[in-house]
Amino acid sequence: MMKEFLPIGTVVNLNQAEEYNFMIIGLLVENTQNERRDYVAVRYPVGAMGNAKYYFFNNENIKEVVHMGYVNDDHKTYAELLNSVEKQINMQSNKQ
Repeated sequence: MMKEFLPIGTVVNLNQAEEYNFMIIGLLVENTQNERRDYVAVRYPVGAMGNAKYYFFNNENIKEVVHMGYVNDDHKTYAELLNSVEKQINMQSNKQ
């Protein structure tokens, strides 16, 4: 089953931080502890200013999609690629 990745630019509200909105800036990323997450985001509307803090989370942490980012064929192709990459990583992890 393919995971649905929200497009870059999507603004979401998270379960653990309901008072803030976050704009997705990256997909299928690793955080500073080398843990794979579905998304990396910055607070909206502040964005990446100065010593911006990045927030890493998964689909299940999203409470609400506030605004959907731009979707075209490039995003769809990229999302398919990410699903393939994630599947390969999971298969390698299971072999170890």
